[in-house]
Amino acid sequence: MDNLVTSLSKQNNAIKKIQQSLRKINKHESDATKRISILNTEISIVDRNLNKLSLEPSLKAEIENSISEAKSEIPHLEQIAKKEFGNNLNNILQENGFVLEGNYPKLRTSVYTIIIGLCRNPHSNNY
Repeated sequence: MDNLVTSLSKQNNAIKKIQQSLRKINKHESDATKRISILNTEISIVDRNLNKLSLEPSLKAEIENSISEAKSEIPHLEQIAKKEFGNNLNNILQENGFVLEGNYPKLRTSVYTIIIGLCRNPHSNNY
């Protein structure tokens, strides 16, 4: 009987985590960088917990579909984040008398070269 209670408790915890993550994924966030971070973190949580559950195939497919849609947002958001970063960097440099030239990942200003590392790692987004 204890094994059954433990198993049900684990299933319940996994479902709660998935629910929380889906709510966060559906919540509006206008900042592209923050949205990317939220999506990466929450998609990872859903994927990890979905594998722990014994769900109806149709429900599991619906969750996977929602996650797939969220994943498809990321490349577009990355482009927005790159553009915002470039504009912000350009503005800061112009305020200090520098002109920004070049394309990602290698930007130049005066005698300086700036190499930008745009990561897809959810734990080190450097946009």
